[in-house]
Amino acid sequence: MSAASAVAAPPARRRRGVGAEWVWLAAIVALECLVLSLLDPSFLSLFNLYVLLRGVAVTLLVAFAQLVVLAIGQLNLSVGAIGGLVAVCTGGLMEVWGVPTLPAIGLGLALGAAAGFANGILTARTGINGFVITLATASAFAGITIGLNNAEPFYNLPPAYVAFGQAALGPIPAIGLVTLVAVFALALLLNRVLLGRQLLAVGGNARAASLSGIPVDRVVVAAHVLSGFLSAV
Repeated sequence: MSAASAVAAPPARRRRGVGAEWVWLAAIVALECLVLSLLDPSFLSLFNLYVLLRGVAVTLLVAFAQLVVLAIGQLNLSVGAIGGLVAVCTGGLMEVWGVPTLPAIGLGLALGAAAGFANGILTARTGINGFVITLATASAFAGITIGLNNAEPFYNLPPAYVAFGQAALGPIPAIGLVTLVAVFALALLLNRVLLGRQLLAVGGNARAASLSGIPVDRVVVAAHVLSGFLSAV
């Protein structure tokens, strides 16, 4: 065996190990589903699967919003607060101001990205870890949310908007399609797009990434913007 192949062997083994972890995780989930279906046959009913998948779809979106910040070695504690602020503002635009559904959704997504930009620029300019910055901004975003609607829900949202949240194709919720789009988009970003590789490089070693010519502050801001956008989704 040549020296080059000997050096290349460990990464190959690591890649196989990561694949094995995913296989084991999928096997455990499948086993849990099998046991639950044997204990209670109604577990596999279409309605129960729909409810389960809808919950998973939303949880995954929250996880993705955290994932892109974890990729740079930080945390975003304002994910929930951004989501709440966007929900209230989007609902208010449609119900109170009469803005059509699609423009209201677009403005809501833009608001989430803007909130993420605020997190990112504060983190980059102050040098304070995003964990601390987003702990502070989470309180600010939550306070703005309460001030805007006095903790009162919206009851007269457009029927099409409400219907999408409840729609399903068999046991597959319509919102799950949004999650699938996010899955493939993030996979493409982290594996095939320059920004995604820069995110991982900064998370691995920010100093080394900076010496390699990667604009670390810009990448940090981009990560928080993407996190805010996914929180809005």
